[in-house]
Amino acid sequence: LEEDLENLRRRYGEEKLAADSIRLLWDTYSACRSEMALAVNRAVEDRATAIASRIAGSGKGRLVLDQSMAPSGFIPGEAGKTVGMEALSGGESEQVHFAVRLALAAATGSEERQLLVLDDTLMATDGIRFPRILEILEESSENLQVLILTCQPDRFAPLVSASRFDLEALRAR
Repeated sequence: LEEDLENLRRRYGEEKLAADSIRLLWDTYSACRSEMALAVNRAVEDRATAIASRIAGSGKGRLVLDQSMAPSGFIPGEAGKTVGMEALSGGESEQVHFAVRLALAAATGSEERQLLVLDDTLMATDGIRFPRILEILEESSENLQVLILTCQPDRFAPLVSASRFDLEALRAR
């Protein structure tokens, strides 16, 4: 019995060592993953803030993204309390989402051109900010393939380098 007990203690020690090793690996993996996600999130946040500032015409404030990279708010000015997305107007909200999507697309496309699909995304944007967005889209088209689906193609007519397809005409063929 003493020999069996000693064998069980030895096996228990081995199993505990293996379990502790797996736990250490998991904790290290989790910490590295969190650190990497935080770094990517911060980079996307910085780029989205810069894009949103260009659209708004001012550089005051900072976008805040949650862990899933969705916009969760805005910090106006140098310091202050986060303003939730629900406090933004419809146009401001769509501009923030546009900025985040563009920043995410740019962050994921390092070697190959990435596809960014926009489906009637800027319908509430005013006439002052819309030309700034078109300028940003023109610049982004160098590194991204941007597909804009819209029922108002005349709004995007100033995009000189764009290829246009009339789906109704294509469907009629």
